[in-house]
Amino acid sequence: LFGTDLALVYGQDLTARFLDELSPKDLWAVVILHYQEVVRTRRPLFAPMSIFNSRWSTTVSRTLLPPAAQHDANTVGFIMGIDYPHMTH
Repeated sequence: LFGTDLALVYGQDLTARFLDELSPKDLWAVVILHYQEVVRTRRPLFAPMSIFNSRWSTTVSRTLLPPAAQHDANTVGFIMGIDYPHMTH
């Protein structure tokens, strides 16, 4: 599920999309590092990010939560991401 406001921030609806297929690659490379850190440490991550383009800028507060897998408490089952945009013009 990807909210309407976030689609405006990122310039696209990311529902059912994979991060490594998105552009601009430099932005998504940082986001992928956030997810990799959560899997490596098995701990939540709070990561504020600034996003700029030629018309506007915004800060996104991102929280990533790693619930354990049902079969193994030491394995991340999935990552729940919450992004909250703070729009500025």
